[in-house]
This record gives sequence, C-alpha cells and structure tokens, in this order.
Amino acid sequence: MARQSGFKIQRYKNYLEVLSGGRVIAGTSSSPLSLTAGTPHIALYSTNAGTDGSTNAEPIYVKSTLTGIGQVGGRSCFHTYTNVAVGGWVNAIKGKMEFGATGRTTGLASAVCAETILSAGTTGSDYCALEGELVLGSGASTGRYTSFIYLNATGAGVSTFDTNGYLFHIGDGITAGSGKFCSTNYQTLKCFFTDGSTTRYLVLSQASDGIAIDGVISPATSDECALGSTSLMFSDLFLASGAVVNFNSGDVTITHSSNTLTLAGGCLNLAITPKSLFIGSDSDSAGSGIPLVGSSWSTSQGIGFYADDGGSAQTGYTETFTSRYLLTKDIASGDVSVAAVHPDLSINASYTGTGGLSAIWGNTTIYANKTVNLSGSLGDVGGGTFGIDIKGTLASNSHACGCSVGVGGSGTKSGILSGFRIRGATGTVDWDAVLSIEDGDGSWTSMTTAAASQTATMANSPKSGNPAYWMNVYIGETKYIFPLWAAV
Repeated sequence: MARQSGFKIQRYKNYLEVLSGGRVIAGTSSSPLSLTAGTPHIALYSTNAGTDGSTNAEPIYVKSTLTGIGQVGGRSCFHTYTNVAVGGWVNAIKGKMEFGATGRTTGLASAVCAETILSAGTTGSDYCALEGELVLGSGASTGRYTSFIYLNATGAGVSTFDTNGYLFHIGDGITAGSGKFCSTNYQTLKCFFTDGSTTRYLVLSQASDGIAIDGVISPATSDECALGSTSLMFSDLFLASGAVVNFNSGDVTITHSSNTLTLAGGCLNLAITPKSLFIGSDSDSAGSGIPLVGSSWSTSQGIGFYADDGGSAQTGYTETFTSRYLLTKDIASGDVSVAAVHPDLSINASYTGTGGLSAIWGNTTIYANKTVNLSGSLGDVGGGTFGIDIKGTLASNSHACGCSVGVGGSGTKSGILSGFRIRGATGTVDWDAVLSIEDGDGSWTSMTTAAASQTATMANSPKSGNPAYWMNVYIGETKYIFPLWAAV
C-alpha cells in the first residue's frame, strides 16, 4: 500500500490504527474492484466467548462526530446501483441474525437495531428511530406493489409464525393512557401527517376476526358521516339489554328493557307502502300472531296506548287515537269496501264462558267524586256532531248511517243473533233510557210529528191516542214507521 502525504498508520500486534489524516480507499469510481458473487472484498470473521451481560460484543464499530453547524449526513452509506434487470432480490444493506439449534436470547433479538438518543436540545424538528424514504424521479414507475415496508416470513416452520406471530411488538416503555401515544385501554395508536399538520389515530381491535373496542365510535363532526351506504349495507345490528338509541341529544329516544321498546320525547311517523307494517302474522293457526293470554281478569294487550292531559286543562279537541283513510279517486266498479278502521275478532275454536267476545271493547269511566257536566254526549263510541257529516251529495241509491252493523254467516245458530245487544246497568246507577236521540240542528228529517195520514189510534198500543213522533226505519229498501209516545 502506497503511503500518502499526511496519512499515518500505526501497526500494533493485533490491529492497525489510523493516527492522522487521509482516507482508506479500495478501488475508485472510475476503476472499481471487480466483485465475484460469494467472494466479498472485505470479510471479517470473529468469535466471542464472553459472558458480560452489560457490554456489547461488536465486531465493527464506526462513530462519526459532527462539529460543524448546518452539516448534514453523518451516517455510513452503503450504495448499491444497477442499470439492468437484476434477480429475485437486491439490497443496499442487510442485517442477519441466526440462531443455532440451542441458541436463544433472554431478552430481545433482531437483525437490525435502530436507536436514536434524544436530549434536551432536540427541539423544533422531527426525530425518529427508523427512516424509510422512496425517491421517485420524473416518470418513475411503482411496479406492482411498491410500499414503504415489506414484511415476510419464510422457511419450513412458517406456519408457526402464522399462528403465534405479531405484526409488531411495542415494548413496555410505552404505557397506555388518555392523550398518550397509545390511548386508554390500548384502543388507538397516534399518527402524525406532515401534510396538513394533522394527528390521526389507528384503531386497535380486541377481536381477531372483527372490530371490538372499549371506547366510543363517533364522527369527528356531528351529522358528518353515515353508517353504511345505499349500496353497501350492514346485515345485522345487535344491541345489549337496556340499550338506548338516542336522536339529537335526547330529543327522541328508543330504550330497551325486558321484552319492551320505549319511544320517548316524540312521535313515530311511518311513511310506508300499503300493508307494510305487521304485528304478528295474518293466519288462522295458533302461534301465528303475538300470543296474548289474560288470566284472573288481568289485561293482556297487543298494543297498549296510554295518554293523559299532563295535568293541564283541555282547551281544544283531543283525540287519543286517530285513523283516517282519504279517498282521492272514484272507487272502481265491483264489490269494493273501504274502512278507516277494521277491527276483527276471529273465533277458530269452540268457546264456552261467562265473559264477552267483541271486536271492539270500549269503556268510559267517571271516577269517584268527579262530575261530568257537558252539553255534548258522553259515551263509549261517539260520532262527534254528526256520525256522518254530509257536506257534499249523498246519491239516491246510497244508504248512510251513523253506525253500520252486519251479522250473520253461513253456519248454524241456536242462540239469539241481533244487530245490537244492550245489557242492563250494573251497580247502583240505573238506566233512564235504552236509546237517546238528539236533534243536531233542529231539522228532524227522519222524525215527524203526528200528521193527518198518521192520526189513527194505534191498535193494541200501550197508550191510547196518537203518538207524539214517528220514527222512520229502513229494513232493506222498505221504510217502516215506528210510533213514539212522550211517556208510557
């Protein structure tokens, strides 16, 4: 080796020491050394039999100290260059850690260790332990799967890693907590994006085959994002006992309790297609509907609706339940019927009992020590001012009535079948009349006073003389006249 001016090497028994100046160069950029694969230019083989658990055994140690302000670099550089299509792998630097059949570590082993030591002076810039950078010139291609990090496991025992391995291992120097690098209960990891100076968090699931966390999943801004979409929808939603679906900070809530969903704070408005809301199934077999079995005079309800005045006096018209069917087109020809409400009690079993069966069961109660004083009517079923309010025209071939009752069928009967059944009063209050007829506007079109054609004394009548009123009753298309006396 030729000695250059200003360059001094001191030879010792077991090593060479560069004492001052100069460089050590093997080959040049214009005349590089010719390298044969498998025969490296620099080969260093060493062995260590030490048992010191605190001092590193390091075959090569390189330290570079920077003393000039503004200097960059300071690292050892391994530069691999090619301008041809190379083989299946190529690297600029490789770290290899190999364990023999009985080799192991009592702590942590790695092929490459990157360590950055920070101090009180490391302010105002960015610091990391491992930097990876891709440099893409103009027109550069990203190949198939270009990425910052490539990870793989190989070998005959790779299935062991598939079962027991981890993507990365965070040491015990990192503790979880609110506002920390790792959040409380290890739910997220903090990440920073220089573009936009934005902090974001990677979600860490507690389930291997799904997403399971302990914290709250929420949008960054209220009313900002959707759960699913019109084309990509979730299949099922599972909520725990006592779960609450909360709309707009409690404006409307749906709360679960045992066998019950409670809607509070608002109303339920269903804008749905015909016959799209079903409770139970329309079938004649047992168990097709919701099973309701009352016992010992307890009430079993399919739908229970309870309302009150909230402790305030009524100032207008109030309805507990409203049902309306709006006809906007002429009804088609044929047997067509329309009902705003169609209650139906179907009896598909022989029934014997002392109670009652009815499609509608109404009850109006006046509580003890309470008085009702009104010019209108009080009843179980009321029709307002008019049971049928005719503001248009009722055609001559139509029959309108305040209440339409149809009874009959194709079976047989031995009991009494009637359009109305009126039972006697119970308790200490007795009835004054079976039927009360009230004049709505002073025009009795179906009630007439005694006329010349109706002056004959009724034969076998309970009272002599002429009736005070006559009542028209239609049976089929035939009109019959019932006499009414003021008193018997």
